[in-house]
Amino acid sequence: MCGIIGFFNVKNGITVNTTIIAHRGKDEYKEVEIDKGKFAHYLHAMVGHSKQPLEGEGILTANCEVYNWRDINEQFGFNTSNDAETLLKLLDMYYTKHTDPEEFFTNIRNIIDGIYAFAYYRDDKVYVMRDAIGVRPVWYKKNDGFIFASEGKVLRYPYTKDKTEPIELHPRHCLVYDTKINKLEDYYTPWNPLKRKTSQLNDGDLFNLIMESVRKRTDNVKKVALLFSGGIDSTVLALVLKHLGKDVTGYVTGTTESRDVKRALEIGNQIGIRVVPTIINDKNFEEILSKVIYHIESCDPVKVSVAVPIYLSCQRAAHDNHRMIITGAGSDDIFAGYERHLKAMNYGHDLNRELLSSIRTLYERDLYRDDTVSMAHTIETRIPFLDTVLVNKVLNSPANDKVSYGKKTMLKKLLKYMETKGMPKVKPVRLAAQYGSGANRLIIKLMKKKGFSLRGQYLKTFKSHFNTPIGALFSGGKDSGLALWIMKNRGYPIKCLITIISENEESFMFHVPNIRNVPGLSEKAGIPLITRKTSGEKEQELCDLEKAIRTAVEEYKIQGITSGAIASVYQRNRIEEITEKIGIKNYLPLWYMDQEQELNMLIKNGFKIKIIHTSAEGLKPFENKILSTEMIKDLKKLNINIAGEGGEYETLIIDAPFLENN
Repeated sequence: MCGIIGFFNVKNGITVNTTIIAHRGKDEYKEVEIDKGKFAHYLHAMVGHSKQPLEGEGILTANCEVYNWRDINEQFGFNTSNDAETLLKLLDMYYTKHTDPEEFFTNIRNIIDGIYAFAYYRDDKVYVMRDAIGVRPVWYKKNDGFIFASEGKVLRYPYTKDKTEPIELHPRHCLVYDTKINKLEDYYTPWNPLKRKTSQLNDGDLFNLIMESVRKRTDNVKKVALLFSGGIDSTVLALVLKHLGKDVTGYVTGTTESRDVKRALEIGNQIGIRVVPTIINDKNFEEILSKVIYHIESCDPVKVSVAVPIYLSCQRAAHDNHRMIITGAGSDDIFAGYERHLKAMNYGHDLNRELLSSIRTLYERDLYRDDTVSMAHTIETRIPFLDTVLVNKVLNSPANDKVSYGKKTMLKKLLKYMETKGMPKVKPVRLAAQYGSGANRLIIKLMKKKGFSLRGQYLKTFKSHFNTPIGALFSGGKDSGLALWIMKNRGYPIKCLITIISENEESFMFHVPNIRNVPGLSEKAGIPLITRKTSGEKEQELCDLEKAIRTAVEEYKIQGITSGAIASVYQRNRIEEITEKIGIKNYLPLWYMDQEQELNMLIKNGFKIKIIHTSAEGLKPFENKILSTEMIKDLKKLNINIAGEGGEYETLIIDAPFLENN
């Protein structure tokens, strides 16, 4: 893992302080002057020691791990000494074959087995690309000129004088910047590995796939650091590493009462690996929070509480002279490890499509967080469960194979299989990182001590938070209002509301009854409103939604949207496809939330919700009534979705904590 930076046609006294990401590579620093700009590179050498930027027919700065670089050399007759040199040769070759940028990017993506973020300069143009899952990051800014870097903080004010927000490049989008005319073009390169038919994946094949993935990522390393919680993901990886003959040290972080620390030490002892614990204490916890929020550039409570143990474990691993660390990231997303995956099956939804959605959002949810807190200590993460071959095989295996014995059925069965290969018998149990480590409890303790009622409010007091600016799809009903409020309290700036006015009262996509009330709610909230009319025809309404979101991107510079979807895959899938196409992030804070929990959350947090229209038998007496605890009890007696998710009733926000009069 390295640090890449480039800037072109920069004017108005804007400077780029490249030292902001010097921690990403301490082996070498090199700059290459290019017409109207330059590339800069901080090298963290893992294979060879080639100073970057590299110069061939074009010029390359890359943060890459190309696992099949030797195979590419053999296939095309290259004679290079590492993956970055091979990547440059490949780009030089394909550039001459393909003048169409989409074809150029697609061919590069199809031939590389690995993870990467790179910029390639040739003939007055800069080509910027990252791997399709988004393991390696790149951010950019286009204003007077064009700037890109591995981390967003390099491009932010006050590190540059330009106050516009940097944008994280969407993994399925690529950029071409023309230095002569100062023009930036965005190209969408879709990635959907789902196939129409699934194929059975037996335990032996799965073991071999994971073993090969781990081998590729540790081929040149004997002593291996592993983020180790004693959970099923890290235990499988530890056993595979030992099977490959690696000297494994597990790193775990938690409070003195942490379940993770206790369990990791127990499992480590059972399987015969050294486990090094780091204990979090109250005394310097706010200092740690400040550093973590600075590095991950977010005050999102979930991200922060997960980042803390990773940050401290990587700090200790770096102290022990490790330059890379293996993590179990992505396992929940491909093996159905979240409660929402079981709910998807209960609803009769397509689990594999649900997993694809989860994988598509990994770059925003987990991967940038993990990348930045590890590289804060100049130690890179390697993520075997996100190997593209493994992802494709598991994603296209039968859905029931993943959940027949609950979450992560395939990994549970794999542990049994590994016993037959002579590996120790273990039964890992673990909570999510934010709970198992105890970091979340400490955040809540400090939050209350400082007089805050919500974690996001407390974490926003740390000066270096920069959450993504977003727009909210808003109908005036309870779901969209709650989603907006949750995201606002996680620290995400809500730049605008987006409302579609449908002429079709039976629209599957859009809420109709409340639309006339939305302008008033927008005014009370003090949030600008974008509206667009649609006929409500099935495909046309999606085109109109896309146009409205593009208007929000253009006018309010949003980089993501949130919506109140709870269990409608029809709505979720279509919104996701639009955000994929545009290249922005998609936030679903209510997705598969328990419906009674949602109603109680509304009441607890001061929402005043009126039921304005009913469609199911027995609901007429509830019309024009305000949601209450007693009403929830009465709704539970009926055979309906109590939150109205099946269209049983429609609601209107009368009052809410995000409105001005609150």
